[in-house]
Amino acid sequence: MRIDLELETTRFQNLVKAVSINGTIETPMLRFQANRVKAINKDIANVVLACAIFRDRYFINYSAEIGNEEELKVGFNAEKLLKIARQLSDETTVVHIEPESHKIEIKTDSQEASVPIVESFTEMKTVPSMEIKEDTIEFTDSPMLIEQIPVLRKEIESLGESETRFIVKGGELSVQQESVDGYSFAQKLKKGVNVEDFSVLAASDYLSAIFSSMITNDMIEIRLTKDFPLGFMDRDESYVYAVLLAPRIE
Repeated sequence: MRIDLELETTRFQNLVKAVSINGTIETPMLRFQANRVKAINKDIANVVLACAIFRDRYFINYSAEIGNEEELKVGFNAEKLLKIARQLSDETTVVHIEPESHKIEIKTDSQEASVPIVESFTEMKTVPSMEIKEDTIEFTDSPMLIEQIPVLRKEIESLGESETRFIVKGGELSVQQESVDGYSFAQKLKKGVNVEDFSVLAASDYLSAIFSSMITNDMIEIRLTKDFPLGFMDRDESYVYAVLLAPRIE
């Protein structure tokens, strides 16, 4: 059994960020199948969960020799692998995995690295509010709001507050932070929203990790519902990446 991958270095970095939600999930697991990589992982605190499918066309070359097994599971330390991935500077990256060696070998034209395979305790087979199909991921709940919004980064760090609120008011969707001493900052995200007024509160640090783990730099789907997990979706023809985040209870 062995895995051989070649892909653009930025795509390798994005894959590691996505399946670990930029390091929030400490020991994520990758599930290598015949023509795709899947990942279903949650953090230790059970606050956030990430699901991803990277189809073989996400890679320049994809080879998964897994014998009679359905998949080959590989866990890793997210913090260490993220540090290594961020240092890779060449255009493409080659990844080689043999379970017997208990390590992930990573090479570029000028760099080499070795990462131990570790046991993961966060991987899940089924996910509430999501259906993980063979080649895609679908949300199964009925949210109050589904919208395409830009990837947020500086907006989540606007006042440095620990909580961030998504607000629907008067047909507009906005994101806001407010301090206990009266400071507030809001950014309008969408006009013409046709739902009743409501708001959802979430932890800023988790939101920051989620948005920084998105593969696209453009638009993603957000799903908002009172008292149920917030949903985020990023997809194109080569991958699908979905995140669920538990809301803050007021």
